[in-house]
Amino acid sequence: MSILIKYNFGFIFREIWETFTSYPNGIYKELIQSYYENLNYDLDYKLEIINNEDLASDEFLNIPSWPIREIICLKILEEFYDVIKDSYNEQLAEEYIDNLQRIFEESNLRYNVTTNGKIGLSIQGLLGSLLLRLRKSVADKKVSSESLRQLEKSITKLENSDDSFRNCMTIACNLMEGAAKDRTNHKFDNLKKCVENSPDIFPHKYAKESIKLLYDYLSDYPNLRHSGTESNRIRDLKMDDASLVTVLAIGYASYLASCDDGQSILVGEF
Repeated sequence: MSILIKYNFGFIFREIWETFTSYPNGIYKELIQSYYENLNYDLDYKLEIINNEDLASDEFLNIPSWPIREIICLKILEEFYDVIKDSYNEQLAEEYIDNLQRIFEESNLRYNVTTNGKIGLSIQGLLGSLLLRLRKSVADKKVSSESLRQLEKSITKLENSDDSFRNCMTIACNLMEGAAKDRTNHKFDNLKKCVENSPDIFPHKYAKESIKLLYDYLSDYPNLRHSGTESNRIRDLKMDDASLVTVLAIGYASYLASCDDGQSILVGEF
């Protein structure tokens, strides 16, 4: 199941309204009118439905899943809350919010709902969106797309063993380096050179240093990417190290691959 609402629209509708214990008379006429207005339908052609509660109910409860823009889906769901709250009662509006939040959580959709009915990006939604955007960005890049597939495979094989941690971390570094090379059209042979020769990628010198330091860590830890420096080892690797490096690498790789396209994450167009 996609983390975006637009691909789950019909499912969300059914889940929300099937759990309500009662429906105030006339609610479907107002809700379907709000839906039509957000889709810029000519209401003159929908008057028969808007003016008949039974027809409005049938139309509303059978809204299909079809890919309208994500931002419009959010607006539709937010305005349903306003309709319920303004025209009926706050208790029903709160029940609507509770149902919507439950669906988002159970279906791993990328949002949270606030107490005033507004829908916003969640932490897990942001991280998931970065991964999806990265997957799309590297789809036509042979090396980077291979690295991403290998990383996903290595994560499925993670266990409490040093070898699985090392394998995951090494591939994560390869993904990050591949994205840096893609960004600079493969003019340089390693991540640090790519970053050093791209002065406008990061907004601050310490942001640039942060990715270079991560690369140094992964290159210098004994027998990770290279033989490394034994005297710099503080302790053995553990699962938390593999998890951290994976998250950082995906974040950096997504940033490098599409760092001028952040708006797409907010509006769900990736």
